[in-house]
Amino acid sequence: MRKLSILAASAAAFLIAGCSLDITVEETNDGIKDEWPETITCVLPEPETKTTLEYTGGRMYTSWKTGDVVSVVSGGLSANAATYTATASGSSVTFNRTTNGSFNYTPFLIYYPGDRITGDISYITFSYKNQVQSKSAPMAHLGNFQTMRVQTSSFQSGSTHPTISFSDADQSSCMRFSLSGMTFNSPSLITLNVYRSGSKASVFLNTNYLQSYFSDGSGQSVPSTSYVADLNLGLSGYGSAETSLTAFMMMSNKDVTLKSGDVVRVSVTCADGVYYSELNLSSAMTLHGGYCHSVVISSGWEKEGNVSGIEPPDYTQYEYDGEVVVLQQGTEDLLNIILLGDGFINEDFVNGTYDALMRKAYSSLFDIQPYIYYKDRFNVKYVKAVSPQRTYATNTGSNGAENSGTITKFSTSFTPNSTNTTGDYAAAEEYAKYALGTDANTLVQEAVIVVIANQRCHAGTCHMSYSNSSSAPDYGKGHSIVFMGRGTSDADLKGLIHHEALGHGFGKLADEYSHNRYYPDPTAAWSNLQLYHSIGFHRNIDIYVDQDYLTANPSSTYPLTTQSNVYWNDLFGTANNYESLEGLGIYEGANTVLLDFCRPTDAGESCVMHSHGPQFNAPCRRQIIYRLKCLSGDISGNKWGDATDELNPFLQWDAANYIPSVNSAPAAPAAPAKARQSMVEVDYMWSAPVMRPGHWENGVFIEEKQ
Repeated sequence: MRKLSILAASAAAFLIAGCSLDITVEETNDGIKDEWPETITCVLPEPETKTTLEYTGGRMYTSWKTGDVVSVVSGGLSANAATYTATASGSSVTFNRTTNGSFNYTPFLIYYPGDRITGDISYITFSYKNQVQSKSAPMAHLGNFQTMRVQTSSFQSGSTHPTISFSDADQSSCMRFSLSGMTFNSPSLITLNVYRSGSKASVFLNTNYLQSYFSDGSGQSVPSTSYVADLNLGLSGYGSAETSLTAFMMMSNKDVTLKSGDVVRVSVTCADGVYYSELNLSSAMTLHGGYCHSVVISSGWEKEGNVSGIEPPDYTQYEYDGEVVVLQQGTEDLLNIILLGDGFINEDFVNGTYDALMRKAYSSLFDIQPYIYYKDRFNVKYVKAVSPQRTYATNTGSNGAENSGTITKFSTSFTPNSTNTTGDYAAAEEYAKYALGTDANTLVQEAVIVVIANQRCHAGTCHMSYSNSSSAPDYGKGHSIVFMGRGTSDADLKGLIHHEALGHGFGKLADEYSHNRYYPDPTAAWSNLQLYHSIGFHRNIDIYVDQDYLTANPSSTYPLTTQSNVYWNDLFGTANNYESLEGLGIYEGANTVLLDFCRPTDAGESCVMHSHGPQFNAPCRRQIIYRLKCLSGDISGNKWGDATDELNPFLQWDAANYIPSVNSAPAAPAAPAKARQSMVEVDYMWSAPVMRPGHWENGVFIEEKQ
């Protein structure tokens, strides 16, 4: 092993080294020394393993425990995957096969973690983006990004796994940052760059690397690689007076070659600006894949943006992350709508972009019945949430966007060519609580939280919590978190707010639209819907049983669907004449599928829940009002369908406040359903609301597996 001396050419002296080398550090006036840790230990995610990642002498090791598992794949073919279980502890142990695969190829490839790395392809497409280190658990994130691969030809089909050494495995590296010499004001991001000849050099690989790989049906070939200029590590939970930072960032297993004269820069994004320190390398060096490296900085910090001693307008100064703006104060404690923005940087708060979007969303909340009538009961607030980076994504088709891996406050993630969106539930709940005061742990349990990502695209998904306890009330108890884009236009934003926040989020309504898809066996979905009905969800759709189904399933316990037993049966034949005014009926196709579910009104502009139309149909309005009155205390709950307390008051309100303004003609009869054989079983072009069963503990929602 060769020795390497590094001399800092600037006052910002620090050490960056691949730990495969013995380092002799010459003392500088800063007294910088090698500060590699003796151990790095993190618990890797369940259920695939409880193994720990360890650092010893510069090398990254995986230490196994008895009972831990790995995924073993033959020839890179996922169909040949099997599970092997460790019979002892240590970094070189014996594994026995516990689940079988069809082993017809050699060499055998061992992947880890087993539930995410199932073959060569998934290994080299595993992304190291979106890492966030929490101050309270600074190594917890490592387990989500540590990967490894071992290749051996010593396996035999049906035999006991031999002893394997993981010391030479292809596995991820780790960059350790030890930063001091200034006060970091609420640091949120660490960025590592290399500048070469005055420009950023794309020297880092954001995925794993293999010299060759196997793929189903294509044999061996050389994988393509894509290099990037920035490596980022988000920081969460750090305060306004951090005098030092120790941070760990997982990296690809690919070597990083640095040249003499390269400038290595580490930047820290703080609440009051972006600060950096850098080093001019006096000689070439290599950061070896699979090793731990260290960056130690104790001085030389400067603030980005200073040019020739002139301070430009500083859009990075923003001290009020978490500040609450009251848009309207309502009369009811439990009627809370909290607006949040994701992917907005400090500049967006200074120039008014964030405020303008929040107010535009607010204006869409109360321009549709029954929310117009009951507007004064709602509390609407927005919370300022500063992200380390703006959202950068690329729109795909008419729906969704392609993520680019930027780090944002609520980690809003899009699905290409789909309206499906998701994000960080816990972070959204935490920021919503800022708006809910001293009773936040209670009030958040019924709140509607709307997270609007800084991305122009048509996408949105409502994530609804509920309790499946037999004692759950019947008005849709539970909070909702909506993750959505800004829409493709202001009109599209309005439609998304109506559909996701008012329809799904508050009303607990289902989708009434349908696509060329179906459930192969609808009975489980029917059973779920009946449960949801009983606790106040999805009352605007119902199961649909036709004669063809009964003929094919003569033992079915589900009766033929008719006006007498469909869920909105008590709205037929009333003085409000919904059949004529709104085309109330039974129309097959709902819940995003063409068969086996039905909706109360047809297509066109009949309902917000079908086509982002200009109105909620009668069953939707009824459910919204019932839930609102239950949360307000006007109705005690468990009164759905009661003529005195629920049905007649709704019909009277609707006749007085809504029906006079109806000007739409009755809908045309529904077209015959397509043949089941022409449909697909799985199609994620569109996204239904996500149902999250669980319970609350100390103001935190604990999701339960279904």
